[in-house]
Amino acid sequence: GENSQWVVTDDQGNILGLPPTPEAVDFDGAGAGTCFIYHLSYEDGLTGLAAQSNLADLNGNFDLSNSIKVVRNAVTPPPGDDIIIEAEDFIATGGTFNDSFAGGPGLGVNQTAIGINFVNSGDYAEYIINVGTAGDYSITYEISTPSDNSQIQLIIDDIIVATDDVPNNGDWEDYTALVSSSTITNLGVGTHSVRILATGSNPWQWNLDRITLSLIGGNPSVDGGTISGGPFTFKVGDGIPDNVSGVTLDGNTGSNSQWIVTDDQRNILGLPPTPEAVDFDGAGEGTCFIYHISYEDGLTGLEANSNLSGLSGNFDLSNSIEVTRNATTPSPGNVTLIIEAEDFVSTSGKFNDSFAGGPGLGVNRTATNINFVNTSDWAEYSVNIPSDGEYAIEYLISTPSNGSQIQLLVDGTVVTTDNVPNNGEWYDYTSLIANNKVVLSAGLHTIRIVGSSRTIWQWNLDKIILSTESSTRDSGLDIDSAVQLSVYPNPASGNVFIQGLSKKLEQNAQIYDMKGAKYIDQTLANDHMINIENLPQGVYFLKIINSEENKNIRFIKN
Repeated sequence: GENSQWVVTDDQGNILGLPPTPEAVDFDGAGAGTCFIYHLSYEDGLTGLAAQSNLADLNGNFDLSNSIKVVRNAVTPPPGDDIIIEAEDFIATGGTFNDSFAGGPGLGVNQTAIGINFVNSGDYAEYIINVGTAGDYSITYEISTPSDNSQIQLIIDDIIVATDDVPNNGDWEDYTALVSSSTITNLGVGTHSVRILATGSNPWQWNLDRITLSLIGGNPSVDGGTISGGPFTFKVGDGIPDNVSGVTLDGNTGSNSQWIVTDDQRNILGLPPTPEAVDFDGAGEGTCFIYHISYEDGLTGLEANSNLSGLSGNFDLSNSIEVTRNATTPSPGNVTLIIEAEDFVSTSGKFNDSFAGGPGLGVNRTATNINFVNTSDWAEYSVNIPSDGEYAIEYLISTPSNGSQIQLLVDGTVVTTDNVPNNGEWYDYTSLIANNKVVLSAGLHTIRIVGSSRTIWQWNLDKIILSTESSTRDSGLDIDSAVQLSVYPNPASGNVFIQGLSKKLEQNAQIYDMKGAKYIDQTLANDHMINIENLPQGVYFLKIINSEENKNIRFIKN
């Protein structure tokens, strides 16, 4: 055939993956169960060949090979470990409500790559667990529902052990921890059957990510301690370092410890070695919080961009210290306002790019920019203009695509539409001066940018710069000094580039891990690139040293 593909399915023919070779698949993380390997040959025009589809949905000129069976047996956990039941790893399901009219599986729950959904009243899912240590266990569900009158029941070896109401959190996919009001008593070592049952009265119940059974009294005691200092208030964006000082920690116990900085929604922004290591000046306006965590080995969820609600294991958090970041109001006269592309308040679009790893409809937010920008995608910003004036518009933008275009609207009115030159790269941000300027009054305005041409893959954007000077280029403004330092790509696995450094100075770079161990110390070449291939995965701090300043940047090695 003209085309070929390896296919891995579960025992129901649902496609789990499309690997380049069978040997590329690591089945260790797939949980207990059975799957099958096939080879597929096909001609152009085949449809239905996608993860989470079923082999029965394939349509076109194709032929499947015989299958090879892969049996994944569970391993009895070592004594004392938590028992984690991934919701999608059920061995049987059923129910009384046929939801096929709404796209569901019919009777029973629907299996996804990370959980179960289409759970109706009366639906159940069954699992087998292996218990390593006898004792009493607490029950925690990672669960989400926008429905009232939802309820989950846990049955072990045909005995009901817990029935809990599931709070309406307004979302199907915003999984939060629900700790059961009941505990499992005298759970013995060995194999047990576990059934979860949707027992609420609402036909549409909940989505479930996982169930964690934690041994009570079997884990060492941990205490996050008490932190003192602050609260702190800074004016950010003025280029003056904003570091906290005088934060103290008392009373913490545990094998491991870590400082954490979160936003006001408890999303983890960073894991610094100390609170004093964080320069909040480049973080923009808002509020964040400093915590200390103590924990034992086995903790999961402690990583940047995760939420504190996703922490799982034996841990304890301290109290928090609030850090308020107020915006700096530029003085009258020449004004330069930098809008970080990733700080949009809303986004959407018409082209669904989830098949390529994108967010679906709309642009994708990274730590330092936006990407996965497709035709008609837009992002909106709420911008406080400090003073009346005529503002030039400049983009720091990059694309390897021909025919790309960016359009800017202010308060719903199109201001300028500009072609974006193909510079051959997604991350080589260069200056693009807009053809038109915009007259703005002081106060709050809504700015929208749009990928406005018909080219499917448009551009990546780092910053939008508004200036009352003729243009940032003509005015002699040094972009290197006006733009905050950043690392891209971030996360990264090979080479990283440091953006915002002056090429007039010799730059020295040092890289430290979260415990303060130095991995790299080198003088940068003119391309300001560092190879990080040999770094272990994790969060690092990049320290830039030159004759004028020292700066710290956080990045992630994946």
